Amino acid sequence: YWTVTYGGSPPLRLRDSKGLRYIGHLLTMPGREIHGIELAQLFTRGTGPVDERGTESLVDHQLKEQGLNVSSLTGAGPVIDDEAKSAYQARLEELEVEIADAGNMNDPERQRKAQAEKDALGQQLSEAYGLGGRSRKAADSSERARKAVSVAVSRALQKIGEELPGLRQHFDHSIKKGTFFQYSPESPTIWEL
Repeated sequence: YWTVTYGGSPPLRLRDSKGLRYIGHLLTMPGREIHGIELAQLFTRGTGPVDERGTESLVDHQLKEQGLNVSSLTGAGPVIDDEAKSAYQARLEELEVEIADAGNMNDPERQRKAQAEKDALGQQLSEAYGLGGRSRKAADSSERARKAVSVAVSRALQKIGEELPGLRQHFDHSIKKGTFFQYSPESPTIWEL
């Protein structure tokens, strides 16, 4: 549990959650941008937020030991490559012929199966392409981390806001969410964690 007070309010007890841990970590490092991957990994591996030097996170250190950095974990490729796209198109053309042939031969079962496969391929292709027919990118680790941390922080802020709207307002103005997360209060604030 976390006991939260703000501006002389009575203590509020909240069940521990990743969102509260993320917020707590941000509060210990005002002004520092922290990548979503780093926050997501901090409390899942039990590594703790900062290494013994107190400067570089253990996640950054581990990534560097592997020859990686946060930016190397972003930029996944397309969901379907050109070769797969060509194969899908060829199979769709075969299915069109199969559906027409089955119709001409009065074979509704074969026609139904070919139509079902065509519909399934169409669904897969529609999921692989966005507006204007542009290929969608496969979700990369950076995007998944950003979403998971954002959702967890938002849920924690919602719970805080139910009882301490002033604190929620403070956090809404001072916590930046996105690929990088940051706590930047308008005026210096001291927190006891």
